[in-house]
Amino acid sequence: MTTKPELIFRGEVDRAMNGLWTMTWHEDREINPGVPDLSYVMNGSYYETGWIELKAIRYDSKAVQHKFTLESSQHAWISKHCTKIPVHLLLALGDHATFLVSGCHHKRLAESIDLNTLEQISTAKFERSAMRSTLHDVLKRYTDRRRHV
Repeated sequence: MTTKPELIFRGEVDRAMNGLWTMTWHEDREINPGVPDLSYVMNGSYYETGWIELKAIRYDSKAVQHKFTLESSQHAWISKHCTKIPVHLLLALGDHATFLVSGCHHKRLAESIDLNTLEQISTAKFERSAMRSTLHDVLKRYTDRRRHV
């Protein structure tokens, strides 16, 4: 089930990446259980597709641990695909920070996680206002067809 913070976050991602990416949002849990929220292709001649699972929770400055809930079908899909194609989790902790985490770390999110550990496993940490440039630049490294050469 999509939460209100996730719907807001989804709209921000959609607006921020519009024009840089061709995006498809995936909604149907019945037909494709576990499929991440977003598949994208970066506009440009050397880029492939990637997948992003969005999670957004409210930030509580007093909390030591934070819980980004992934369903078992999401863990299964990410496990099956994260070593073959770029799969990332885009985690919004309120307006406090946004984290890009490789799908290979999905099991670390099966339980609550502290900020220090989240920062350690993150590919990038950035403010929402920097999403367009940061997310695009970081993910270019993972989708560039020449990355394996």
